[in-house]
Amino acid sequence: MFVIARNNTDAVVYFDGSLSSDVENNPLQFSWFADDSINAFATGVVATNVLSVGAHSIILVVSDGMDTGTNRIIVNVITAGQAVEKLIAIVNDSALSRKDTHPLLATLNAASAAFDRGNPTPGINQLEAFQNKVRAQISPGDPALAETFTQAAQIII
Repeated sequence: MFVIARNNTDAVVYFDGSLSSDVENNPLQFSWFADDSINAFATGVVATNVLSVGAHSIILVVSDGMDTGTNRIIVNVITAGQAVEKLIAIVNDSALSRKDTHPLLATLNAASAAFDRGNPTPGINQLEAFQNKVRAQISPGDPALAETFTQAAQIII
């Protein structure tokens, strides 16, 4: 799971344990732990936590007072620049020719550089330009690929 840190430092991450259940319908207690801490950062069915850039192990412990179950996920908090780098990798891995990818990659590299400098507005503008190029150049021949590129850019925006 990836979450983008808009400020290049940290992100508020939302967690939801509402799909947990008990066969006897006993009331459940929820405890959320981050990065092997012995202290829970939250105790409700829904929780939030601010996580710094990097990988974080999140453990949900659910108890009905008799039995306990756990679920563990890894949350990767990445910068917007890192998210753009992932999109660049997707474009590079596509079946498009180098001629077709060059203008797309130039726009994405400009977006990544802007985000890395801490300038989100030009980064967003470059991602919007990328989406326009995808619609004009890729969509007529490969609408599914165009949709993949456009949605990935929109998530970053």
